[in-house]
Amino acid sequence: MKTAHKFLISLAALPLSVLLVRFTGHGAWLLGGVVALIATILYGSDLHAQALRATDAKRWSVRRFVLELPRFVLAAVCMAIGLTCLGWLGWTVWQPQSVALKQALVMAGLALLMLGGGAALFLEGLRGPPPQVRDWFSVRFDEHEVHIVARPPGEAPFEGSFAWDAIERVIFEDGGIYRSDVFHVFVRGGERAFAILTEGEGGSEFCGALCERGHFPPEIFFQAMGSTDGGVYVWPPLEPDGKS
Repeated sequence: MKTAHKFLISLAALPLSVLLVRFTGHGAWLLGGVVALIATILYGSDLHAQALRATDAKRWSVRRFVLELPRFVLAAVCMAIGLTCLGWLGWTVWQPQSVALKQALVMAGLALLMLGGGAALFLEGLRGPPPQVRDWFSVRFDEHEVHIVARPPGEAPFEGSFAWDAIERVIFEDGGIYRSDVFHVFVRGGERAFAILTEGEGGSEFCGALCERGHFPPEIFFQAMGSTDGGVYVWPPLEPDGKS
């Protein structure tokens, strides 16, 4: 399901929880509203980050500030809600009537959640969205050679190339839900395998070319792409004794 659809569903759940409280008279439905509010904030932040990546704006430019303004406003709203909850909790403590422990814990938890979420949104707005794989990894190829350029943030850059006809073995590693799938390409005379990230620039085209040239069977490739359990697929397969 796309992020925009999740955002709309969580947003629709907010008034629904209020209506359920009104019709049923049970305040427990407000917990669903809190969960929906958190989901709306998270999915809205992801949706905004996707829109921000689609534009070319420098970190400290006016355009970047305008694009990040909704995140800063949302952070301010979350902080205000958290401070209001803390203020209410502090005010009730000083009253002659003691507040119920359950109610106090709920308000304290909501205050901490809103304050922490607001601070996280504010810091994320200053840093900007994290770089995607295609922002720092690219693979290009022609009829004879494959060229890789990788500049991962915080790590040493890497550039390398290998010939198509030098490929000896290919290992596909499923990255699951949160990481990119990787082709580990072993070539003749190479000490280490070349890692090709499928989510990088040119990754999809490389997958097609690898299958078309017979270095990885299409049926195994489609099986590997359909898995999300972190499996490993090897071609040519290893010998029964484990040796290549």
